[in-house]
Amino acid sequence: GQDPTYSRPTLWDGIRLRQLRIRKEIEKLYWMGIDLPDRQFRTNLDRLPDCDDVEKIELLAVGRRAVRRGELDAVILNASGQRGSIAVYNALFQKYKLINKQAAQEGLELYAEMWDDAKENPGKHPNIDRLMLVVAEDMTLVGKINGKYAS
Repeated sequence: GQDPTYSRPTLWDGIRLRQLRIRKEIEKLYWMGIDLPDRQFRTNLDRLPDCDDVEKIELLAVGRRAVRRGELDAVILNASGQRGSIAVYNALFQKYKLINKQAAQEGLELYAEMWDDAKENPGKHPNIDRLMLVVAEDMTLVGKINGKYAS
């Protein structure tokens, strides 16, 4: 016989266990000093490097998958409504020197709830849409910050 107090684990038990393991891993990373993106865009912006001196970022698509290889793809100006994107793209170029699939994925995570809105409303957030395209198409973007290539 089987123990009458035993109940077979359900799918929800497995999900709860997985969530607990993930939470423990996140806590471990936190205590190791590794900063993880928050689910609030404003909080993530506060953690990014200062970019007050960045007037504009010009983006050029390069690589096999680029539609207009080497041509100017977009310009992000340090203006109202684009300052968050200036901060995200500037941070990505500082860290990676270019925006490839890995950098774009990190950028999308930094956009947090804005990324969710962009998925629901294609075209509403073109700077987020562009990062989603980089991930989906495995493209690469090179950036010119204030007229100078990111280095």
